[in-house]
Amino acid sequence: MTPVGHTIAGIWSGGLIKKSYTLKCLIVYTLIASLPDFDIIIGLILYGKKGLGIHQYYTHNFLFIFLAALLIYILTKDKRLTIFTVTVLIIHLFFDLIVTDERAPIGINPFYPFYNEFYNIPLLLGVKKGSLKELFSLNNFKAVLSEIIILSPLWIYSIIDYLKWRKGEKQGF
Repeated sequence: MTPVGHTIAGIWSGGLIKKSYTLKCLIVYTLIASLPDFDIIIGLILYGKKGLGIHQYYTHNFLFIFLAALLIYILTKDKRLTIFTVTVLIIHLFFDLIVTDERAPIGINPFYPFYNEFYNIPLLLGVKKGSLKELFSLNNFKAVLSEIIILSPLWIYSIIDYLKWRKGEKQGF
């Protein structure tokens, strides 16, 4: 799934669990929802273009979710933020499980390092990311558009919840 889909899921689940829509909260929701994809940046820095081969390997599994949630709890002592972290990272795994993946490794490796097998149920249009031309292709535009349409109940709910939140008491981290 693209960062657009992960961001929508992050804002929706963050608002649902934390009940706050401050700018700081929205940034935190987006960063945590996208956390498993930071392996792309690390891979590119360490290995160049070959680093894309580690994407979805070490950070798209239940051990990573546990460690990320534990770190969030140790740093913040915020139970709701920890619950949000677990929830949104499981959603991230699910979304990446059901998107069509054409570049190795195919799918996600949810039980790594205990069991080393990738799973993929290609239900949604995948993103092509082999070159800049592919990145800005019609296929990728369609993939983002389909995510926005499919996830429209989530972002519509988030907008309505945000408007209600603005009228009521504002909370934050």
